[in-house]
Amino acid sequence: MQLTGSVIAALGFAITAAADVICFPQPSQNITLPQSILDLDTSVKLNWATTLCNQLTFPADGVETALTPLEDGIEAPEDGHIYGVELNVQEIRTLDNCIVNAKSIFSGACPGGALLTIAGPLTQFAIIAKLN
Repeated sequence: MQLTGSVIAALGFAITAAADVICFPQPSQNITLPQSILDLDTSVKLNWATTLCNQLTFPADGVETALTPLEDGIEAPEDGHIYGVELNVQEIRTLDNCIVNAKSIFSGACPGGALLTIAGPLTQFAIIAKLN
């Protein structure tokens, strides 16, 4: 979960203009994701993120995190690890917003996931994470 710490640290730096996107992993990070996982069809990543959005309660003033269950992950042949999505929302208050944001993250140029800053405290990140 090294990536989690990096993402949480980035939250403090990223709250600026509307709809900023920071892709992960960043080139300066010593984190690599197997190509087979990066190349997964976008629909797989969106399915993971949508499932996680459906599990959240969207508290009015809090942060929530959800992780793909191990049994729903996909094994990468390159390293034998199982991967899924880690989703974190801050001040996102509806399921629809969570899903729209996840689509913005995984349908763009960030196959490993991204931090999306909408405005002020409204942030959401969804990243590909090693589950085992």
